[in-house]
Amino acid sequence: YAEWQFEMGAQANTQHVLDTEEGDFLTYELFDEELEVRAVLRQAH
Repeated sequence: YAEWQFEMGAQANTQHVLDTEEGDFLTYELFDEELEVRAVLRQAH
Protein backbone atom coordinates (compact mmCIF):
# COMPACT_ATOMS: atom_id res chain seq x y z
CA TYR A 1 0.00 0.00 0.00
CA ALA A 2 2.80 2.42 0.88
CA GLU A 3 4.52 1.82 -2.45
CA TRP A 4 1.27 2.39 -4.33
CA GLN A 5 0.68 5.67 -2.43
CA PHE A 6 4.21 6.80 -3.27
CA GLU A 7 3.77 5.95 -6.97
CA MET A 8 0.48 7.87 -7.03
CA GLY A 9 2.20 10.94 -5.55
CA ALA A 10 -0.04 10.88 -2.50
CA GLN A 11 2.63 10.72 0.18
CA ALA A 12 1.44 14.07 1.56
CA ASN A 13 -2.17 12.91 1.69
CA THR A 14 -3.33 12.26 5.25
CA GLN A 15 -6.51 10.39 4.27
CA HIS A 16 -6.36 6.75 3.27
CA VAL A 17 -9.05 4.34 2.09
CA LEU A 18 -8.68 0.61 2.49
CA ASP A 19 -11.04 -2.05 1.21
CA THR A 20 -11.97 -4.92 3.50
CA GLU A 21 -12.42 -8.58 2.65
CA GLU A 22 -16.18 -7.98 2.94
CA GLY A 23 -16.03 -5.36 0.16
CA ASP A 24 -16.47 -2.39 2.47
CA PHE A 25 -14.23 0.66 2.47
CA LEU A 26 -12.61 2.08 5.57
CA THR A 27 -11.37 5.64 5.58
CA TYR A 28 -8.83 6.78 8.12
CA GLU A 29 -6.62 9.79 8.55
CA LEU A 30 -3.07 9.88 9.81
CA PHE A 31 -2.17 12.94 11.82
CA ASP A 32 1.07 13.60 13.66
CA GLU A 33 0.69 16.72 15.75
CA GLU A 34 4.43 17.03 16.41
CA LEU A 35 5.26 17.02 12.70
CA GLU A 36 2.51 19.56 12.01
CA VAL A 37 4.01 21.90 14.64
CA ARG A 38 7.48 21.45 13.13
CA ALA A 39 6.13 22.30 9.66
CA VAL A 40 4.53 25.50 10.94
CA LEU A 41 7.68 26.54 12.79
CA ARG A 42 9.84 25.82 9.74
CA GLN A 43 7.63 28.04 7.57
CA ALA A 44 7.87 30.85 10.12
CA HIS A 45 11.66 31.04 9.75
